[in-house]
Amino acid sequence: MKNNKYGLISGCLMTATLLLFLTTGCQSAPVSDSRFIEDLQSDYWAAFENPEILKPENDRNSLIPQTAIYDIVVNHFKEENGLEKKALTLYFDGCRADALQAMSSIEAGGIYRNAQEGGFYLCEAGGPADQPRLSQATSTSPGFATILTGRWAKGRHGNGVVDNGWKKKKSAPIYINTVAQLYDGKYSAAFNLIWDEHITKYANDMQYAAREGLKVTMNHLKRRTKADTGELFDLKMKDAVLEQISSGYDLVFGILEEPDNKGHKDQFFSESEIYMNAIEQSDAYAAEIIDSIKSRPTYGNEDWLILISTDHGGLKNSHGMQDPRTRTTWISSNKPLDF
Repeated sequence: MKNNKYGLISGCLMTATLLLFLTTGCQSAPVSDSRFIEDLQSDYWAAFENPEILKPENDRNSLIPQTAIYDIVVNHFKEENGLEKKALTLYFDGCRADALQAMSSIEAGGIYRNAQEGGFYLCEAGGPADQPRLSQATSTSPGFATILTGRWAKGRHGNGVVDNGWKKKKSAPIYINTVAQLYDGKYSAAFNLIWDEHITKYANDMQYAAREGLKVTMNHLKRRTKADTGELFDLKMKDAVLEQISSGYDLVFGILEEPDNKGHKDQFFSESEIYMNAIEQSDAYAAEIIDSIKSRPTYGNEDWLILISTDHGGLKNSHGMQDPRTRTTWISSNKPLDF
């Protein structure tokens, strides 16, 4: 489920709790939930000051804008070095940055192992922090539109996706197509999606790819029966990514949606067992995918960029509002990032 409501946190704790209950709707957890109160009272940034394992390369004063992912991916393919260029961009929908510090299996997972080769970076969603008039919802559609186009939603050159349900401008290309166009269509790309809104959001981009003869495949993992749970869909996503890497795609894109699903069901908070279980399962999938890449017989002749990231955070069982818990995102990269 994707949320597109805005919340407001101001004044004393009781006022903040009441306002959030009113703005996030009937799906919100009870305002008396002690975990929610603890989340509001805590210093969000404290989790990143002296972490035992996953230490960020930057801090709250040097957050990397979500827009940067577009250039990171495209520049990787532009900069030829004699090796075969490949990339995996894998996203955990709705995964709070501070929740990663609470994972019990962090050293065995893909995020930590990938960051050991490059770095772990704190990022920001929701529009440029220093320009409130250009803010956008910290929700799924605007988050991924920003990631894919390298543009915030608003402004003359914005992508147009201010919130869930908004259309993306045709004038804002996605990095899937940009990479596939390089060097006379040299590269192939697989675009794996679950949520129906993503399919309609990027229909024009897929039509463009078809007209131009680009080697781009959109793979829509559709719900076919009531037994198709979110957990099953993420398993299918992992298997699809593995198959596409094995079959030789140059750029593979995938989204694991269960962290977001479970955050809405309970809470986007490290004290939520089902939320943390979803993150840890996603991280285990990431590790499996990375292992498959490194075990390729051609790996020594390939130059892989591996990015693991997210579209937004969460607060209580919602997101969309302008708050560090929803705005702060992250990137685990197998290559150092210079920003």
